[in-house]
Amino acid sequence: MEPGAILARVAESHVRFGHFEYFHHRDEPENVKRLADHVIEHHYPAFADTDNPYAAMYSEVVRRTARLIARWYAVGFVHGVMNTDNMSILGLTIDYGPYAFLDDYDRRRITNHSDHGGRYVLANQPAIGLWNLKALAVALTSLVDHDSLTAGLEEYSRAFNEAADKEFGRKLGFRTSQPTDEKLVADVLDLLEKAGADHTVAWRGLSGQIEEGETLPGLSDDAQAAIRPWLTRWRARLSEEEGSTADKAARLNAVNPRFVLRNWVAETAIRAVEDEFDLGTLDRIFGLLTSPYDAEMADPEGFAGPPPETMADLCVSCSS
Repeated sequence: MEPGAILARVAESHVRFGHFEYFHHRDEPENVKRLADHVIEHHYPAFADTDNPYAAMYSEVVRRTARLIARWYAVGFVHGVMNTDNMSILGLTIDYGPYAFLDDYDRRRITNHSDHGGRYVLANQPAIGLWNLKALAVALTSLVDHDSLTAGLEEYSRAFNEAADKEFGRKLGFRTSQPTDEKLVADVLDLLEKAGADHTVAWRGLSGQIEEGETLPGLSDDAQAAIRPWLTRWRARLSEEEGSTADKAARLNAVNPRFVLRNWVAETAIRAVEDEFDLGTLDRIFGLLTSPYDAEMADPEGFAGPPPETMADLCVSCSS
């Protein structure tokens, strides 16, 4: 016997790509239409009076999905089971199962114990998002012509790249865009990965590096030496932006969270409740997660940091 709990999930809609596939592959086009009409009526009413509301809906789903995955990528969030049954028609994060916010930045890190081939690792999420949208396009072929679906799907790469550029630009403290920014982002991600740096801690640490000084926290001496030239380039680029050092630090801390729901933090809450029915730990963690950017929030357990050795490399299942 194990203790259990009931979790009520709340969202604007729980309709996913898979609902459309279900009716399409059962050869029930009338139900594909009924479901699409429901989604448009309740969630995309502005498209109801367009020439092709279903094509407009699909194009918007493509854009929302692209932006969602770009945001996941920026915060190091790995959706453990990105199949079409878990992709929201509104571009929301629901049904993420064996997820993880990365600790050590490893774009190939497997977070789902049954994902043996690494299909859903962070590096693959943009491509899997596109694959899922193609599956949704197939399910809508009774409503939307091939050319319109293709045109909608072609918006994916542009929308993803624009959103990723925006997200990472904000994480670097930029309000403007420069041609060199993309290279800065690519280089720092490679450096963080080679160093095995903690993703959340490293990005949060940028706010303390605006002035010449120490390097990012939590890095080895070799990693510090490797990233120092990048920091010099970043500071030069940041100097082109308006605002004082304090203003820029505040901007950085407003978009780079101090706290995320790391797997080891969730596991700590579970063990506290299961072993001692300690709800206080759960309450403290909930408080941290409702103020993820708060620099003043007390954190005696160190939940803002990497996992202790005994809880490193947790890999969870769908039922976790």
